[in-house]
Amino acid sequence: MVRALVYEGTPEQLVKQFSKLPKTRKYKVTVISEEAETTENQPKMITFGMFPQLQALTEEDFKSAEWRGEDIEP
Repeated sequence: MVRALVYEGTPEQLVKQFSKLPKTRKYKVTVISEEAETTENQPKMITFGMFPQLQALTEEDFKSAEWRGEDIEP
């Protein structure tokens, strides 16, 4: 059974915590730097009006482009 543990701190603090873990197991570490996060690089949600070039399309246009789970044969 996988058990998730979360450790936070400086590299020196993490080394102390990691050294307490049993050496008979393997671990996966994901490093997330809190200072590196910026709002510029984060993906944005799609919002109404984001693509003004699509405003001229009708509901029928969207229905005709909708995938219905049917395979297209070449």
